[in-house]
Amino acid sequence: MNAQAPTRAIKVALVGASGYGNLYLQRLCDRRMMGEAKLVAAVDIRPPHETSLELLKANGSLLLSSLEHCFDFGQIDLVVLANPIHLHARDSILALWHGAHVLCEKPAAGSSVDFNAMVDASREVGRWISVGFQWSFSQAMSRCRAFLATRRMGRPLFGRARVYWPRPVSYYTRNSWAGRLRSADGRQVNDSPVSNATAHYLQALFSLVSAATLQPVEVDTVAAMLWRAFDIETFDSTAASITTKDGVRITFCTTHASECEVGPDLELCFENGVLKYTKGEGLQALCDGECLVFGDPEYEDPMQKLHHCLEAVSAGTLPLSPIDETRAHVEVVERLSSLPVEMWPQSNIAVREVPGCGKFLTARGMEETLDEVFESSFRL
Repeated sequence: MNAQAPTRAIKVALVGASGYGNLYLQRLCDRRMMGEAKLVAAVDIRPPHETSLELLKANGSLLLSSLEHCFDFGQIDLVVLANPIHLHARDSILALWHGAHVLCEKPAAGSSVDFNAMVDASREVGRWISVGFQWSFSQAMSRCRAFLATRRMGRPLFGRARVYWPRPVSYYTRNSWAGRLRSADGRQVNDSPVSNATAHYLQALFSLVSAATLQPVEVDTVAAMLWRAFDIETFDSTAASITTKDGVRITFCTTHASECEVGPDLELCFENGVLKYTKGEGLQALCDGECLVFGDPEYEDPMQKLHHCLEAVSAGTLPLSPIDETRAHVEVVERLSSLPVEMWPQSNIAVREVPGCGKFLTARGMEETLDEVFESSFRL
């Protein structure tokens, strides 16, 4: 927990107490949070697990069916959104207009239209939205970004990332919107590894490029090969090539249909050096013959984002990972959603059972295909 607690407990509403939201629930109900935050209410249309109900009761927190009802119990300072992607805009804007700041889980929104509506509302009411890309709140990334801002590395030229995370078949049946282009009521979702599970690492590249150029990333072109092995609407695997308006070329390779877990591996080439991330070794810069180590964001507390936002509310300061800095990510996801998706040959899809984890699909040859794109991405 943070050593510097706010001068008063920040009043919080949590939307989405199940799934990933349960991590927020556990932290907000931790007794060590007393004085830092008070969870007024959790909102969930599904009954939370019995353990979660006990936590809420012990904490004196309400369980409500809608965010709007939370504001009947007084001022809410911070609304934490861990709800479905297509509801981020609706609930963010509602929270803002009730005078609350917002910590919204990634991605910020399912479409540029929703994203722009969130940004406009934030500016109009003078409240901020921070997007929960957890690397963006890490000390390692802060140190690295500060170094890049000195311009010692020069101009960024190329970037790449590789993240292969196998997911069970149940991953796409856990809710009604996983792997969907739109929700049942027609709202854009555009769920994929790029927008969801491995989104942190594409956003990390954008964040590092932004730090080095001292301006937000603007997307110029997006091209990609998209595949699906699972029975979904969107895609579960891609080799994407993104070019920024500053001419930085970024390659992003990711899949949920690999046999093995690989990465995350990140690399950025600059005029005067190379920045690399390898899990377990951390972020390292090789510049002018010197090796600088910034730490490993993957092993830092993922709930730093919550503590940081609580401190920002208390101090009246702007948070890290403001929504404006995540525009490029939303734009890339939206552009990918308009590209054709190729079915991976059924004859090359293997089904395997992992004890305790369920059934997995392996797209044979996928890892080799993505590896080839990744390894060749820095060739001129």
